[in-house]
Amino acid sequence: MHPRADQFQHWLTDYGRFREFRCAPYDNGGCAAYHVMAPLLHQLGGFVSFESYGPALRQVLNSRRTNGSQSSIMVAGIASEESARSLLSVLESLTVSNEVEFVDHCQTPLFRIRTMLEDTNYTTRIHTTVGDFLGDHAPTRRYDIVLADSLLRQFQPQEKVQVIQRLAQHLEPKTGMLLFREYVGRNELLLADLWQKLESYPSVLRWKSSVRNDAVAAFDRLYPELQRYMCAKGGSYNTLEDLKRDIRQGGLAEVETHDLSPQCQLVTCRRRIPTHEE
Repeated sequence: MHPRADQFQHWLTDYGRFREFRCAPYDNGGCAAYHVMAPLLHQLGGFVSFESYGPALRQVLNSRRTNGSQSSIMVAGIASEESARSLLSVLESLTVSNEVEFVDHCQTPLFRIRTMLEDTNYTTRIHTTVGDFLGDHAPTRRYDIVLADSLLRQFQPQEKVQVIQRLAQHLEPKTGMLLFREYVGRNELLLADLWQKLESYPSVLRWKSSVRNDAVAAFDRLYPELQRYMCAKGGSYNTLEDLKRDIRQGGLAEVETHDLSPQCQLVTCRRRIPTHEE
């Protein structure tokens, strides 16, 4: 399905609104192209949204809620305000309000989320925090639920278990749940599928008189930077068993696996409680 022209125009307007990014450009090792392209990729279906596993998330929230109590949720890594809006639409559908904290190593998506919140009225309590799950973001509190949405693919293979261990430290020891949503398959094939999808968009939109040339030009300029950025990351797990192996090595026990698509899996986990904590 090709994007509507108004989606592309909305992205261009949004791009101009946030032209001053709070992350370095790709040439300086930063993630600017990724964060400016992420809202468009989300709108055009390039990213799996939180709504795709809304039923599983609601199930986890309802299973641990007692006496109508709210849940505290940490989102570990967030691509853009579109991803945040997707999660909040799921949380707002629940009868009990919750508290969510978006944590990312980059200021850009957090700034965009805060800007989005200026024009909205969510019942969910929302916070944003800068943090690095391989560095300085030591746990200052525990959460009922930690969501790691396509986070592990951002790290190199030798770093993934350490990231899982750090995430586990943020969980309530006996009741906390951690949800990993990850793409599974050969990374080069998954990226090739994404590139094929993305490259069809501007070729169609160039023929639409309602799309300004600067929208397509911005896409053409940022697209190679996006490719270089994503190819430099650690990438996906080849198999679901590889993901589960790292989860176990990270100190977690699998609770349930949801097959979201042939290439996308959701694994819910809890901490393995050492004897002295039982």
